[in-house]
Amino acid sequence: MAYEVHVSRNGRWQIEGVAASEVDATSDARRRVSQTGVEGVRVVKEARGKFGEPEIVFEQKGRGVSENVTLGTVDSTPQKCKKPADLYGNNARQTMGKLFKNYAAKMNVTVSEVLYNPRELKRVMEKDNLVTSAVSKVASLQSAGESPQAAKARRDELFGMLDQVLAKANAAEKVDLPSISKVGFAELEKAVASKAPNAEDAEYLKRVAISRELIDERSFLGKLDNAMKWMEGVDPAMAVGALDEFIADALNDATLVQDLLGPRENLLAAILAMLDLLDGQMALAKGNEEQRKEINATTERLNKLIAAARLPCAVDVLTDRIRGIINSRNPLVRDGTPEKEKDAFRQLVERLIPGEGPIRASAELFDALIERGARMLNMGGATGRAEALAFISKLPTDPPRGLRFLMAVYESSLRPPLEAKIVEAIDGWITSMAAAGAVHPSTKNPAFVMKAVTNLFYQVRDAGLADELKKKLTEHLDTLLYKYVVEAKILERVDDPNRPLRMRARMLVSMCLPDMLPPGRAVEAARPRVVAYLRQPNFTTEVVADLTDPAEKEKTLRDLFDVMKKAGFR
Repeated sequence: MAYEVHVSRNGRWQIEGVAASEVDATSDARRRVSQTGVEGVRVVKEARGKFGEPEIVFEQKGRGVSENVTLGTVDSTPQKCKKPADLYGNNARQTMGKLFKNYAAKMNVTVSEVLYNPRELKRVMEKDNLVTSAVSKVASLQSAGESPQAAKARRDELFGMLDQVLAKANAAEKVDLPSISKVGFAELEKAVASKAPNAEDAEYLKRVAISRELIDERSFLGKLDNAMKWMEGVDPAMAVGALDEFIADALNDATLVQDLLGPRENLLAAILAMLDLLDGQMALAKGNEEQRKEINATTERLNKLIAAARLPCAVDVLTDRIRGIINSRNPLVRDGTPEKEKDAFRQLVERLIPGEGPIRASAELFDALIERGARMLNMGGATGRAEALAFISKLPTDPPRGLRFLMAVYESSLRPPLEAKIVEAIDGWITSMAAAGAVHPSTKNPAFVMKAVTNLFYQVRDAGLADELKKKLTEHLDTLLYKYVVEAKILERVDDPNRPLRMRARMLVSMCLPDMLPPGRAVEAARPRVVAYLRQPNFTTEVVADLTDPAEKEKTLRDLFDVMKKAGFR
């Protein structure tokens, strides 16, 4: 039998000793607990057997926990909480997570664990004037520009809400609730339903039960993993917002996120990995197999639950962390030249602005991009942001991404101060796109060129642009397609007499499909040739005249008529 001595420093537990007896291990732990910076020690009895659980036989807090804990910072004004229940909301918890990040890391607790546990809530209220400082900070931000009396009134209002949160936690402490680890989350739901007078109280008691269970887990990784395991055990159709909130709070810990990411080449690689995580497909980090095994198992759980859209609160927390990293002054690549940094920035822009499909980046991420772009240009203020917008729109190697970026910013909350620059940049984009080939410069294949311009046409058509701006863009793209079809003699190349009639007819009809050419001058140039074919005497006989197998003839005609129908020919 072995006894491990675990020591907590800077919020992280590590094994620092092993003894053959409990007495020796406890003596070692007591010796270490007085060391500077040690926040706690414990002796863990090694489990015997495959399914045994480790047992904590001794635990003591160290001097480290009595050291002053500083308040964290927030970089924007939090949304105003109007009633005590609002303090449990995602925005309020994220704000608290930032303000109390140092306390949370030192005490190994999350915001939700504290909110639903009266002993933890009293402890933080008594710690180094932290709560008073935090309330004053939030009140000042929320009453900026108003009188000093307004700030005081807001402080009093927030303190009143906190008193009610504490009173509610005290009342709930008396409620007997089952252990989630023993009965599962579904059974917990049944239990709280029988004890709560209404759905709101049932939701509260669920969170109380989660807090009670997670508060004894000493690592953020363990808290995260436990909460996700409980969620995996619940039918996906069941709403489990309570677990999502605790998972999100655990992800507020920067060290935990770094552990999940593992070693990455540079800041850009870390950001790209986190963006992949938001898609539920982050590649697991490499490294020592034993060291990464547990962390990678947790990361894979997180991947799957995010991919299944079951963790919206967690996604919000991760998105905010990505925003903060992009907005930071840290370089994207280590010891890189300005050109390498610009190339890394281009990769980041292209990752956030896909060539096709929906743009899922938030206005906050675009704002962070613009701020970083302004610093790269060494320009500040409104002018710097406007120039950064234009700079970013020209970075992507494929022009449609640049236009999509401008349209996305136009459709976002960032538009008002940037609208004039967006319109100017779009006009510049139109001027630079003098030919269809310029829209898709990486290929000479006519089908790919036409499809790229057509896809962009539909993206513009469906965008939330002003009608005048949308008309200007769609008309320009239609003109590019028309010139391309005429000047490159696309119709003549398709309608090659050396090809069988069925091939020529099929290719001409396909050009009239909506995904190849949008409504406009280009498709109208192609349609007369198709109509001329259809009006030929004995067309259905001639179009398959080179085929001998009756079954093949029938299938060819059927396929051709299907394509004709999709292209609008009756």
